[in-house]
Amino acid sequence: MSPEATRWPAVPLPSPLIEAGDLLLRPWHPVDAAALARAWADPSIGGRLGAPDTTEPAARRWIDGSPARASSGLAVDLAIECAGAVVGEIGLSSFDPRRRAALVGYWVFPERRGRGIAAAALGAVTAWAVSDLAAMALIAECDDDNRASWRTAEAAGYRPLGTHGGRRVYAFRAVAEATVRARPGPVESPEP
Repeated sequence: MSPEATRWPAVPLPSPLIEAGDLLLRPWHPVDAAALARAWADPSIGGRLGAPDTTEPAARRWIDGSPARASSGLAVDLAIECAGAVVGEIGLSSFDPRRRAALVGYWVFPERRGRGIAAAALGAVTAWAVSDLAAMALIAECDDDNRASWRTAEAAGYRPLGTHGGRRVYAFRAVAEATVRARPGPVESPEP
Protein backbone atom coordinates (compact mmCIF):
# COMPACT_ATOMS: atom_id res chain seq x y z
CA MET A 1 0.00 0.00 0.00
CA SER A 2 1.36 3.44 -0.88
CA PRO A 3 2.12 5.93 1.92
CA GLU A 4 -0.63 8.21 0.56
CA ALA A 5 -3.21 5.42 0.94
CA THR A 6 -2.31 4.96 4.61
CA ARG A 7 -2.51 8.63 5.58
CA TRP A 8 -5.46 10.16 7.33
CA PRO A 9 -6.97 12.85 5.15
CA ALA A 10 -5.95 16.38 5.98
CA VAL A 11 -6.28 17.00 9.70
CA PRO A 12 -8.13 20.25 10.28
CA LEU A 13 -6.75 22.43 13.01
CA PRO A 14 -9.24 22.97 15.81
CA SER A 15 -11.77 25.67 15.04
CA PRO A 16 -12.73 27.14 17.37
CA LEU A 17 -9.58 26.67 19.39
CA ILE A 18 -9.77 24.13 22.20
CA GLU A 19 -10.34 25.54 25.68
CA ALA A 20 -9.80 23.50 28.83
CA GLY A 21 -10.39 25.62 31.92
CA ASP A 22 -7.61 28.21 31.97
CA LEU A 23 -5.82 26.49 29.09
CA LEU A 24 -5.98 27.24 25.39
CA LEU A 25 -4.81 24.59 22.90
CA ARG A 26 -3.85 26.40 19.74
CA PRO A 27 -1.55 26.15 16.74
CA TRP A 28 2.06 27.18 17.29
CA HIS A 29 2.96 30.73 16.19
CA PRO A 30 6.38 31.97 15.02
CA VAL A 31 6.62 34.10 18.18
CA ASP A 32 6.61 30.84 20.18
CA ALA A 33 9.98 29.73 18.75
CA ALA A 34 11.97 30.79 21.84
CA ALA A 35 9.67 28.77 24.14
CA LEU A 36 9.88 25.72 21.88
CA ALA A 37 13.68 25.94 21.65
CA ARG A 38 13.84 26.18 25.46
CA ALA A 39 11.70 23.04 25.73
CA TRP A 40 13.86 21.13 23.25
CA ALA A 41 17.00 22.15 25.19
CA ASP A 42 15.54 20.76 28.43
CA PRO A 43 16.73 17.13 28.85
CA SER A 44 13.41 16.12 30.41
CA ILE A 45 11.62 17.19 27.21
CA GLY A 46 14.08 17.33 24.32
CA GLY A 47 15.94 14.30 25.62
CA ARG A 48 12.77 12.23 25.38
CA LEU A 49 11.80 13.69 22.01
CA GLY A 50 15.24 13.32 20.45
CA ALA A 51 15.35 16.94 19.29
CA PRO A 52 18.61 17.15 17.33
CA ASP A 53 18.74 20.93 16.91
CA THR A 54 17.58 22.94 19.90
CA THR A 55 18.08 26.40 18.41
CA GLU A 56 15.44 29.05 17.95
CA PRO A 57 15.81 29.03 14.13
CA ALA A 58 15.23 25.25 14.13
CA ALA A 59 12.14 25.73 16.32
CA ARG A 60 10.87 28.42 13.94
CA ARG A 61 11.32 26.07 10.96
CA TRP A 62 9.43 23.33 12.79
CA ILE A 63 6.61 25.76 13.63
CA ASP A 64 6.51 26.95 10.01
CA GLY A 65 6.07 23.31 8.90
CA SER A 66 3.17 22.61 11.25
CA PRO A 67 0.36 23.58 8.83
CA ALA A 68 1.85 21.36 6.11
CA ARG A 69 2.04 18.39 8.52
CA ALA A 70 -1.64 18.86 9.38
CA SER A 71 -2.82 19.38 5.81
CA SER A 72 -0.97 16.25 4.67
CA GLY A 73 -2.44 14.17 7.51
CA LEU A 74 0.91 13.55 9.21
CA ALA A 75 0.48 15.36 12.52
CA VAL A 76 -1.29 18.11 14.36
CA ASP A 77 0.79 19.97 16.94
CA LEU A 78 -0.76 22.39 19.42
CA ALA A 79 0.78 24.73 21.95
CA ILE A 80 -0.72 24.61 25.43
CA GLU A 81 -1.17 28.21 26.54
CA CYS A 82 -2.01 29.47 30.02
CA ALA A 83 -2.44 33.17 30.81
CA GLY A 84 -0.85 34.13 27.48
CA ALA A 85 2.28 31.97 27.90
CA VAL A 86 3.20 28.66 26.29
CA VAL A 87 3.41 26.06 29.07
CA GLY A 88 3.53 22.87 27.00
CA GLU A 89 2.61 21.03 23.84
CA ILE A 90 0.21 18.29 22.78
CA GLY A 91 -0.03 16.62 19.43
CA LEU A 92 -1.41 13.76 17.40
CA SER A 93 0.66 11.78 14.89
CA SER A 94 1.07 8.37 13.26
CA PHE A 95 -2.53 8.42 12.10
CA ASP A 96 -3.93 5.03 11.12
CA PRO A 97 -6.91 5.67 8.82
CA ARG A 98 -8.05 2.04 8.77
CA ARG A 99 -8.38 1.86 12.55
CA ARG A 100 -9.17 5.57 12.97
CA ALA A 101 -6.37 5.70 15.55
CA ALA A 102 -3.43 7.98 16.27
CA LEU A 103 -0.57 8.43 18.70
CA VAL A 104 -0.81 11.28 21.18
CA GLY A 105 2.16 12.98 22.79
CA TYR A 106 2.47 15.78 25.33
CA TRP A 107 4.92 17.68 27.47
CA VAL A 108 4.78 20.51 30.00
CA PHE A 109 7.61 22.75 31.17
CA PRO A 110 9.12 21.47 34.45
CA GLU A 111 8.07 24.55 36.42
CA ARG A 112 4.42 23.94 35.40
CA ARG A 113 4.25 20.22 36.18
CA GLY A 114 2.10 18.75 38.95
CA ARG A 115 -0.82 21.11 38.29
CA GLY A 116 -2.95 18.90 36.04
CA ILE A 117 -2.11 20.87 32.90
CA ALA A 118 -1.12 17.87 30.79
CA ALA A 119 -4.13 15.81 31.93
CA ALA A 120 -6.55 18.67 31.16
CA ALA A 121 -4.95 19.20 27.74
CA LEU A 122 -4.99 15.46 27.00
CA GLY A 123 -8.65 15.17 27.97
CA ALA A 124 -9.56 18.15 25.79
CA VAL A 125 -7.59 17.06 22.73
CA THR A 126 -9.01 13.54 23.10
CA ALA A 127 -12.57 14.88 23.11
CA TRP A 128 -11.76 17.01 20.03
CA ALA A 129 -10.18 14.06 18.18
CA VAL A 130 -13.20 11.85 18.87
CA SER A 131 -15.80 14.49 17.98
CA ASP A 132 -14.13 16.38 15.12
CA LEU A 133 -11.79 13.77 13.62
CA ALA A 134 -13.98 10.71 14.29
CA ALA A 135 -11.02 9.02 16.01
CA MET A 136 -11.87 5.64 17.50
CA ALA A 137 -8.66 5.17 19.51
CA LEU A 138 -5.77 7.29 20.72
CA ILE A 139 -2.56 5.74 21.99
CA ALA A 140 -0.09 7.28 24.45
CA GLU A 141 3.33 5.62 24.67
CA CYS A 142 5.03 6.63 27.93
CA ASP A 143 8.66 6.03 28.80
CA ASP A 144 8.96 3.36 31.45
CA ASP A 145 10.63 5.80 33.86
CA ASN A 146 8.12 8.63 33.32
CA ARG A 147 5.54 7.99 36.04
CA ALA A 148 4.07 11.48 35.64
CA SER A 149 3.20 10.67 32.03
CA TRP A 150 1.50 7.42 33.11
CA ARG A 151 -0.56 9.33 35.66
CA THR A 152 -1.46 11.94 33.05
CA ALA A 153 -2.77 9.29 30.65
CA GLU A 154 -4.75 7.58 33.41
CA ALA A 155 -6.20 10.89 34.67
CA ALA A 156 -7.44 11.62 31.13
CA GLY A 157 -9.27 8.29 30.91
CA TYR A 158 -6.63 6.24 29.09
CA ARG A 159 -6.22 2.62 30.15
CA PRO A 160 -3.01 0.58 30.23
CA LEU A 161 -2.57 -1.93 27.41
CA GLY A 162 0.90 -3.26 28.22
CA THR A 163 4.36 -2.45 26.93
CA HIS A 164 5.87 -1.99 23.49
CA GLY A 165 9.52 -1.31 22.79
CA GLY A 166 10.29 -0.60 26.44
CA ARG A 167 7.46 1.91 26.74
CA ARG A 168 4.17 1.66 28.60
CA VAL A 169 1.21 1.89 26.26
CA TYR A 170 -2.09 3.51 27.22
CA ALA A 171 -5.21 3.72 25.05
CA PHE A 172 -8.38 5.72 24.89
CA ARG A 173 -11.07 3.90 22.94
CA ALA A 174 -14.11 5.81 21.72
CA VAL A 175 -16.19 2.73 20.98
CA ALA A 176 -19.11 2.46 23.40
CA GLU A 177 -19.57 -0.87 25.16
CA ALA A 178 -23.01 -1.31 23.55
CA THR A 179 -21.50 -0.88 20.09
CA VAL A 180 -18.80 -3.42 20.84
CA ARG A 181 -21.38 -6.02 21.94
CA ALA A 182 -23.48 -5.42 18.82
CA ARG A 183 -20.60 -6.09 16.40
CA PRO A 184 -20.17 -9.62 15.10
CA GLY A 185 -16.78 -11.22 15.73
CA PRO A 186 -13.83 -9.95 17.72
CA VAL A 187 -13.11 -6.27 18.08
CA GLU A 188 -9.83 -5.26 16.50
CA SER A 189 -7.52 -3.46 18.88
CA PRO A 190 -5.21 -0.72 17.61
CA GLU A 191 -1.59 -1.77 17.40
CA PRO A 192 0.80 0.56 19.24
